Amino acid sequence: MGFTKDGRRFRVEEGYLLLSRVHTDIDNPLIITHIMNIESHLFSYFLQHKNYEELLKEKLREIEILQAMLETSEYVVQAYNNIETFSKQVLDRLDQVLRMDGSLFYMLDKNAEKVEKLVISSMFLKNFREEDPKLLLAEVRANPNIFDTKNNLCFAKFEYGQYQVGVVGVRLKEPFDKGDLAFFKTISNQLFHVIRLMKIIEDLQNAQFSIKFLSEYDPLTMLYNRRTFERYLKDNIQIVSRTGSLLSMVLIDIDNFKLINDVYGHQTADMVLKELSERLKRSVRKMDIPARFGGDEFAVLLPYISKDTAHAIAQRLISKLSSEPLKIEDRNISLSVSAVVVSYPQDGTSAEELITYAEYLMREVKRKGKGIILSSGDIPHKFSVVKELERSLVESIEKSSVIPYYHEIIDLRRMSVFGFEVLMRIKFNGRILSTGEFVDVAERLGVMPKLDLLLMEKVFESYKFFGNQYNIFIFINMVPDNATVEFAEKVRALADKYSAPISNIVFEITERKAIEDIMQVADFVRELKNECFRFAIDDFGSGYSSFYYLKYLPT
Repeated sequence: MGFTKDGRRFRVEEGYLLLSRVHTDIDNPLIITHIMNIESHLFSYFLQHKNYEELLKEKLREIEILQAMLETSEYVVQAYNNIETFSKQVLDRLDQVLRMDGSLFYMLDKNAEKVEKLVISSMFLKNFREEDPKLLLAEVRANPNIFDTKNNLCFAKFEYGQYQVGVVGVRLKEPFDKGDLAFFKTISNQLFHVIRLMKIIEDLQNAQFSIKFLSEYDPLTMLYNRRTFERYLKDNIQIVSRTGSLLSMVLIDIDNFKLINDVYGHQTADMVLKELSERLKRSVRKMDIPARFGGDEFAVLLPYISKDTAHAIAQRLISKLSSEPLKIEDRNISLSVSAVVVSYPQDGTSAEELITYAEYLMREVKRKGKGIILSSGDIPHKFSVVKELERSLVESIEKSSVIPYYHEIIDLRRMSVFGFEVLMRIKFNGRILSTGEFVDVAERLGVMPKLDLLLMEKVFESYKFFGNQYNIFIFINMVPDNATVEFAEKVRALADKYSAPISNIVFEITERKAIEDIMQVADFVRELKNECFRFAIDDFGSGYSSFYYLKYLPT
């Protein structure tokens, strides 16, 4: 407080200057006191008003922050767990509150160095149409700080697991201050935590979708798998049974597909399956249901189609699938297919009956050659016989009713019994079946190993009746499919159980079958020879380099 040279008064408080000019006698103490009181009131009013505006501005900013945070929570509900929708809403609101000219959100997979998600605000699209957002991301990623303001740029980035997520804000003119950065960090942090939860939910949903997809579709051909086809077949049977309508099914099998695998390799064989499935999709009606039924088998469900019409459709499908070679990379691969037709209710009244009958017909087709076979003539009778035989085989296992037949082996020099070859027999419809009459069905059912073990158990159990003093050898036919470590352990256990003289047990391996997997059979032979079992080659010299294979089979 003081006077200037021209008689004006000045007063300084809290950095502010009050300048006054008095047009009267300033020597009067009362007047000076009065002036000072007025100055004090003026300063007090001014400072209170100024502090109020700053306080109001600060409180408004706090309200904006709270409002933005509350709106962020609302956006989660509105976005229905969609990360792109949610982050876009937050970015637009952030632009408005911070008076930014644009912003963006990104999610980066650090392992793959790939931006999985990139969301741009409405203002960014408006003001930076010609800008490449990836250049902006590169600048942010190159900055070692997790949040910063630089060159009219404001960003915050966070990391969890293999991901880095970040929010970037841009202003064209006005730079960001510390308050802006604090607000930016607060909203970005909340955005990050919500998106992390959204990402977890998204990953779970994707995993559930993948599980559902794999349970319904074949991933190679993108056709329905067998399980889904069977479900649709059951559903359609229920529908047509109520309406009295017809329904047919075509089963398609690629001829000699194993040869394609062997010649061209599995990768090319897979491409053949994919290309063939595409042809199949293009060749059926929209209401038809094509599926991959197995390795090289396809099926087509034909709702409301009679057997005769289905037969014509099957002929057309075979023509479409095999008339032109498949173009696989630089190769033209020709193939042929076989097909069979079954219909509801003539050939079965359930999905299981129709499928079983179709598979049986396909085996009949493969025996006869190629083409289409219908369920006519003696086929239904043969099918019922096969089904009955299947039941008999299962019962033979359950009741241990396998019958060993002993065929004498004579030593001509001594004219005495050298041993016995054991042959498997089973009872069926009042007669005894030889192995050749049921082995195909048993192998298809996968019960041959169980039948072989039952036969061996009966042989080991009855060996005592031959009399060990005669040194009788027992020859048992061995299927190479049983040449596994697990099977060998079961044989050893049975021999121990009945104290069978292991050195007198001889397993006969058919040469033609053994060479199909010579190394596996050789390992199996060595495994049991170490236990003193003996081995022999059956049908020796029947068309292969027999002496050459003796090197690998230590018989």
